[in-house]
Amino acid sequence: MRRVFAYGYRPVFQRANTDISYMRSLSALSSFTALDVQTAASTVIDVTENARILSGAIGRRLGRGRYPTSFFSSAELAALQRIRRHTPWEVFYTNGRLPASDVLGPVIRFDYIHEPDEIDAPAKFMQDVEAKRAYARHCAGIQVATETQKRLFARIGIPEAKIFVVPFFLPQVSTLSETAVEAKHQDDRCLRIAFVGHQARRKGLPALLEALQAPHVSEIPWELTIVSKMLDGPVSLPQSDRISYHEQLPRDEVLSLFSRAHVLAVPSLRETFGLVYVEAMASGAVPILAAGPQQRELSAEGEVGFPVGPDPKAIAESLRLLGTNRSDRMRRAQKGRELFLSRYHPAVVAEAYRLMVERICQ
Repeated sequence: MRRVFAYGYRPVFQRANTDISYMRSLSALSSFTALDVQTAASTVIDVTENARILSGAIGRRLGRGRYPTSFFSSAELAALQRIRRHTPWEVFYTNGRLPASDVLGPVIRFDYIHEPDEIDAPAKFMQDVEAKRAYARHCAGIQVATETQKRLFARIGIPEAKIFVVPFFLPQVSTLSETAVEAKHQDDRCLRIAFVGHQARRKGLPALLEALQAPHVSEIPWELTIVSKMLDGPVSLPQSDRISYHEQLPRDEVLSLFSRAHVLAVPSLRETFGLVYVEAMASGAVPILAAGPQQRELSAEGEVGFPVGPDPKAIAESLRLLGTNRSDRMRRAQKGRELFLSRYHPAVVAEAYRLMVERICQ
């Protein structure tokens, strides 16, 4: 069994950060495949990482730009080497910072390129590309979540042999059975729509609400459940008994919401990936997604869902089809479930992790 160290720390300022919680979730890989993934607490790492977060936040307030360097200091390296002497590992795994040498073993970095910046903020995009190239020189492997991302990394000069397509590991997501998905979509006296996203504006809630007012949609019986803290500004909600709003729900209740919903409508302006779409597909909910290349890949080029982005007319047409054509909706829902089982199921992803680590060790 290969031993992997997943780099992380105990956050003070970003306790809900998905990158940090993701690293913790990797310890569950051993339940699915022959990998021993460990994380270890270090006061030095905890202090320096939290200090970086605070420094970065202050710097941005003062107009000084981004976080400090993503390479470890000598003190951090020494702390990690002490951990490795006590509990040895073969591969160092990170989705953030990394060593500038091989003293911690071969490094795998889970990375991504924010493609919209190439057009929206070209100077920022080129700065990010240069950073990716610098990090890659110190890595034995670069993990990306999609084939689209692999092409992007290859385009900026990262050798393809160094790039591994391994999706996100989602051990907490369970799959609705085929018969349960069918029964849910047979029960469609009212089209059940879910919106989940704490940045409601960026996630497309205003466009979704506008689409629901279109005449050919408003005539369809529907109900909308919104889960959002509205962190990027409030969105005015119509007074309607069709709409229920929750600022926040526990994780298991969100997954339960997906298991009841016919449609997940999160037509974001932009998304790097979109874990919520994968979680919805596992439950047989048809996604309305962002329109980016990652989401086109996630939706099998529109076979599973509708990668239309925050376009009210396109959203309205998608909802009209989903609300009036049960057979098409059910076909998409079952295809999404099958796609989850073949590509994103925890056992499938865990095996992809094992093969990646094995390649790096060899």
